[in-house]
Amino acid sequence: RSPNGGGTNHIWLYYFASSTWQDMDPVNGYDSTQNYVSVLGADCAYDPETDSVFCADGTEGLFLKYIPSTNTVVKLVSSGNFQYDTGATAAIDPVRRLMFFMGPNSYANGTFALQAVDISGNDPSYTVQNWTSQLTVCSGIAGMGNGWPGFVYDSAIGKFVGFPGQGYFGSTGNTAYIFDPGTKSCSQQTFPSPAVPQATGTDGTFGRWNYFPG
Repeated sequence: RSPNGGGTNHIWLYYFASSTWQDMDPVNGYDSTQNYVSVLGADCAYDPETDSVFCADGTEGLFLKYIPSTNTVVKLVSSGNFQYDTGATAAIDPVRRLMFFMGPNSYANGTFALQAVDISGNDPSYTVQNWTSQLTVCSGIAGMGNGWPGFVYDSAIGKFVGFPGQGYFGSTGNTAYIFDPGTKSCSQQTFPSPAVPQATGTDGTFGRWNYFPG
């Protein structure tokens, strides 16, 4: 996303050693700069197993794969054929080879939803699976229906951890939510204030809630 919070169709890499960004365009393969730019942008997540980034375009319905080592974009699903819950946050389970989108079923309302996509290569159509009705407890977590919640895979426990913070649909307390894709269930853990800081804006938590195994 661009600095003002709107969408961008450019690809940037961040270098931790030098604390600098690099514009990677033009890329090899599919030219993502031709995509329409909107406030929805793209929902992307890094896959450590393939050292690549998978992205769902919230406007044109594309599903893309970016390979940093060769600076290549591969279009996996054509425009209009891939739909996911806009306003959601993406994260990848590297063990089960699933990419999840958790958040509202539309950025215009706060109804919780969870969708999954098989990125193992076994499903060449990358069919979107709606898990919402299969979940235990999770559907009752109103906070994770906020726009763009914090949502990451924690390799230490093999589960996902989410934090809604203060999104489009109101704020929540100091509670983190743990999603277990194996049992399709959620649990919650509440911390004494101010152990989990509140987001101060109204545009979602995004990557402010993140986890780096190293």
